[in-house]
Amino acid sequence: MKKIIILSAFNVHTGGGYVLLSALLKINKIKKFLLDNRIKKKLKLNNNKFVFIKRKILDRLFLFHKNILKKDYTHLICFNNLPPILKLNAKVILFIQTFYFFSNISNYNFNFYTFLRIHFEKIWFRIGIRNVDEIWIQTPTMKKRLIKYLKKINLKKKLIIKEVPLSDNKLLSLLNRKKKFKKIGLKKNNFFYPADGSGHKNHERLIIAFSKIKKPFKLYLTLDDKSFERLVTKKHIKNKKNFINLNNLTREKVLDIYQTKINALIFPSLDESFGIPLIEACVYNKDILVSNRRYSRDLIQNAIYFNPQNIQSIKISIDKYLSGRKFQKPKIKKGFKFLSPKEFINKL
Repeated sequence: MKKIIILSAFNVHTGGGYVLLSALLKINKIKKFLLDNRIKKKLKLNNNKFVFIKRKILDRLFLFHKNILKKDYTHLICFNNLPPILKLNAKVILFIQTFYFFSNISNYNFNFYTFLRIHFEKIWFRIGIRNVDEIWIQTPTMKKRLIKYLKKINLKKKLIIKEVPLSDNKLLSLLNRKKKFKKIGLKKNNFFYPADGSGHKNHERLIIAFSKIKKPFKLYLTLDDKSFERLVTKKHIKNKKNFINLNNLTREKVLDIYQTKINALIFPSLDESFGIPLIEACVYNKDILVSNRRYSRDLIQNAIYFNPQNIQSIKISIDKYLSGRKFQKPKIKKGFKFLSPKEFINKL
């Protein structure tokens, strides 16, 4: 029987999820995409294969189900963590790219609107998960968290759970490169944190920690201008000129920053379902300072770890790195293997 595939991704518009979605848009086997309206101008896609859904919750709920209740397909991939609320005849694959559903989100610095939206999505997730056939996650830690969650909600239906770490072809080509990148002669005090301004990304603690550093440094960020100004113009923030905002970079420019401007990735995120910058930094032979969290230990070894909820711990790690001490080279954990977009679809 021929597989006819719909991919739903109406929440995905930034970060690693957007990178992976962009790669899947090139797969001809997918008949239809349900996409977030915020990426319409960015992608310039204008044929009936692409349905754009507005940001409003009711639009998402209604238009999503309007498109999937049609009986002209065999497989639905929920690439945005949100399964159908209604039972479908098609096979439903839920690809989980967020930790929100398994965490107490009050621990993170989300704004009020985001807090409400996530609570609504948690309810949606809990209702819809019974209509799923398979759940795909990317790391062992996410698998453990999912199993714990399923026990907590006492889901009686048996679900197939698979570890399916997905990469775009650009990163795969870098990972398969025979000649490794050499460390170039950059100053050791150039740091990079490629992340949007979501509450769990922990920018405020990071910037306060860097403002306490007495040695020269540069910290490159990828925030929108409004978020950047809000963070660095606070009275207690010193060395404002050392914080450099690159705004929302393209994938190619992000990779170029690794290669030409920085010697270290600093990644203070409080929680992640994956953390693709950690892999990118390893590929480009960069040092890594990262939160002492399970998501980082799933992917890499030999990093400099700190407590992301403690400003002093972040500062100590930065000082330690700038002291001139030699550290072991960060490596991708042995046995970790990505799937290409084509292999990802072929697993259906």
